[in-house]
Amino acid sequence: MTETEPRVATSQPDIRLGYAPAGRGTLDAINGELGAPSGDRQSSTPEISVNETVAERDTLSAIMEEARTSVRKRESSIPELVPLEIFEMLTFVVRGSEAQRMSSEASRHDFVEQHLLPRLPVASMADIERVEVTPWTAPGALVVRVWCRVRR
Repeated sequence: MTETEPRVATSQPDIRLGYAPAGRGTLDAINGELGAPSGDRQSSTPEISVNETVAERDTLSAIMEEARTSVRKRESSIPELVPLEIFEMLTFVVRGSEAQRMSSEASRHDFVEQHLLPRLPVASMADIERVEVTPWTAPGALVVRVWCRVRR
């Protein structure tokens, strides 16, 4: 529509939007408008009815046995406790061209053994669990984190 064309007045319905819980009657009405049969409630929550009655001894015995079986299953599925492992993590910043050689786990361990072992709270490389290397914000710098096993 261009600015030179006159506007035509049209009648438009007022539309209001909002949120409200929808009951079965509302859902049946919507399905009716869409042409779906009102009894089609596959995605709807099923109706539940509760009746009180006296339970027979056999029923009570079956319920109690089911409860005992359920408890036994839970008791046998408890995992064994794994002892705690405690590590001290030391962080170093390494800068220089040699830092770029730490691309594999073996080269990182070699680097720690050659340059950092005297600074660590462990007696040997056998107590080093892991060596992590992360790029740092400064150009050419890496953060090296050494996991040292704490002996009890």
